[in-house]
Amino acid sequence: MPINMQLINALAVAMSISPAAAAIKGFNYGSTFNDNSVKVQSDFESEFKTAAGLVGAEDFTSSRLYTMIQGGTTNTPISAIPAAIATNTTLLLGLWASGDTFDNEVAALKTAISQYGSEFASLVVGISVGSEDLYRNSPTGIAAKAGIGKNPEDIVNDIKT
Repeated sequence: MPINMQLINALAVAMSISPAAAAIKGFNYGSTFNDNSVKVQSDFESEFKTAAGLVGAEDFTSSRLYTMIQGGTTNTPISAIPAAIATNTTLLLGLWASGDTFDNEVAALKTAISQYGSEFASLVVGISVGSEDLYRNSPTGIAAKAGIGKNPEDIVNDIKT
């Protein structure tokens, strides 16, 4: 199956969530720790298990990933994916769009689809493209010197390509 069809299938799975499952609860996860050291699969597994075991947050079983790219690499899929498979944690995938990063994000997504197949795709509840990039390009983000952003039209064009 061509990669574009695989992407379409992954998106279809993400969009097929029933209304009963629409209330997705979870936490945000980056590819590195606060000291910029890179997280590995066991780190993500530990974080996912800890989140699921929090008193009063037992239904927080989803992870929003800020990036598809493993820390310290150009476009290797993030090790949170096999951790999510191992812990049955659903995923909201984040793809950065600022600068030259989007092609690498898409490459990591394509590799993840090829490498992990339906085990991965069945856990995807959505894909977020450029949300932080839009903020950084907004008047508030610019005033806060939040970094390089992207305008909505450019993000839409990235998604279409």
